[in-house]
Amino acid sequence: MPSASRSVVLALQAALVLLVIGWVLNLPGRLGIGLYTEQFLAAVLGVTLALTFLMIPPRGHDADGGTFLSVGKRRVAWYDLLASVAGFAACAYIAFRYPVLVTELVYRPVDGIAVATVICALVLEATRRTSGWSLIIIILVLCAYALLGWMLPEQIATRPVALSRLMVYLGIDTNALLGGALQVAAIVVVPFVIMGQVLTRCGGSDYFTDLSMAMMGRFRGGSAKIAVVGSAFFGMVSGSAVANVASVGTITIPLMKRAGFPGQLAAAIESVGSTGGQLMPPVMGAAAFLMAEYLQVPYGDVMVAAILPAFLYYAALFVQVDLEAAKRRITGTPLAQIPPLGRVLRSGWHFPIPFAVLVLGLLVWNMEAEYAALLATAMLILFAMVFGYKGSRLSARGAISAVTSAGGAVIDIIIITAVSGLLIGVLNLTGLAFGLTL
Repeated sequence: MPSASRSVVLALQAALVLLVIGWVLNLPGRLGIGLYTEQFLAAVLGVTLALTFLMIPPRGHDADGGTFLSVGKRRVAWYDLLASVAGFAACAYIAFRYPVLVTELVYRPVDGIAVATVICALVLEATRRTSGWSLIIIILVLCAYALLGWMLPEQIATRPVALSRLMVYLGIDTNALLGGALQVAAIVVVPFVIMGQVLTRCGGSDYFTDLSMAMMGRFRGGSAKIAVVGSAFFGMVSGSAVANVASVGTITIPLMKRAGFPGQLAAAIESVGSTGGQLMPPVMGAAAFLMAEYLQVPYGDVMVAAILPAFLYYAALFVQVDLEAAKRRITGTPLAQIPPLGRVLRSGWHFPIPFAVLVLGLLVWNMEAEYAALLATAMLILFAMVFGYKGSRLSARGAISAVTSAGGAVIDIIIITAVSGLLIGVLNLTGLAFGLTL
């Protein structure tokens, strides 16, 4: 892989993380620079679009023909490079021109229409690459309704909307793409993803797996119960099903297969266990932060409300796993493979401290969720560099790499919230959301 192409991707990932951290810490304000939140969101979206077209292939495999640059294990076609540059440039234009554009939107300036159209089209294509066609089809149908709805019967009709008005509204207005959904993802969710990436790199996933193995390994179907408990533990601090499977599943799935669980059942147990991690406080999936934003309640209230449902989810899963193990007469993990609980607790005593600080920050100190996440991340890095785990300490280069890698891990989240903004924008513009309530 050419070093130049890899450097571009790493630089974009680092830029995305630095943008978020700088905004959360209010560095522009401290430097006396006044910025609209929408300028920050446009910058984040631009970097994300550039990363999406460089890192994610059009059809899940290498493109055919053309001029390529290697990024990771794939080749990037010329049209991906063009889309990457176009997305970055269009969002950069919005970021720099927003103070002027926001006062001219009602006149539908040509440059605003053009840039908004490019951004909306690229967001839809990025959504197709990351999440499939379903959301795109829904949004396109709603856009057709916005343009043609005035011809429908009176009960479901909408006012006439010009195509130029639709594109400007969706691409630039604060009630659409550059709105609350993208703001929550960029400002609140990204710091928690950074924390999860740091936890994985500093041995946290190994610690929680060892802890669950020490607690559950000796019981019937112990390998599967390790997967359930380990996924719950890691889900508490990652909020990501994908990261959960990638971290815990690499250990627990082979362990379950060796114990006698069929491969498809082992994969199913790990997948549902990791999916439940998005329900586990204190760190949950992006939906929890959106709930707090739209309900206008502290995130700590949402977190407390999730405790009982999360417990019931994992209790039901635990019982089902036990029944499956009994049906297949699968015993516990051999004692020789189970680490002593005391040794695990002693070697990883420092891991729970940052998360205790996170909970205290949310519930006692009334900190904003993003500040609490960055504080917990800083403590994780400090403890990992000083104490380490299993004789391995996190180096300064490793810490930088862990933080930077979050820039690639948040692509799906930012793109899905951006396209959600398009959906919200169409509903607001047409009045369909209010009409449905009638």
